[in-house]
Amino acid sequence: MGKQELILQAALEVVTEKGCHEASIEEIAERAGVAKGTVYLYFRSKDSLLAALFRRGIEGMGAAIKEKVDSEVSPVKQIEALIKEHATQTYRHIGFAKVLMSQSDLVTLPKEFRQELMSSYQQYFTFVHGILKRGQALGVLAEFDAAIMARAIAGSINHAIFAFDKADPAADLDAVIATLTKLVTSGIVKSGGI
Repeated sequence: MGKQELILQAALEVVTEKGCHEASIEEIAERAGVAKGTVYLYFRSKDSLLAALFRRGIEGMGAAIKEKVDSEVSPVKQIEALIKEHATQTYRHIGFAKVLMSQSDLVTLPKEFRQELMSSYQQYFTFVHGILKRGQALGVLAEFDAAIMARAIAGSINHAIFAFDKADPAADLDAVIATLTKLVTSGIVKSGGI
């Protein structure tokens, strides 16, 4: 693993433990096993390091979700794949996801990056919206406001996974995913629409 990757991994660990505001370049460098100056060879500031960390995480999670969704043809199966992969990625990267959803942490980042982050969220909602609208056009999904539903689906997944993470460690992620899938699809799929 190269130094830049070591720094990003250390930054992820420190930010997950302490949040963006409390994470320091010194601690990140120490965790990565490099000198503080080495961090600045790769990232001009703490903000640029955090921006790179968030970009990488968002792009990685988004690509994994899109790959699973795109492997399905029917809008209903795409929504099921989206729920499963979104939940799995969120749970797999729970610390990162919690920081990503923490407005109090993100407010300390530069305005340009916050705008980029909001753009990433909007791209995700647009992606989900497109699946929902296609399902409606094909007659397999009920009529509803697809923009609101896209946000409701994402919010439901995140909330359920965050709550699951705090719950009984013996709880089953697959059971959470099955429950979310049933909840969402029972509300949006037309009778006989699968």
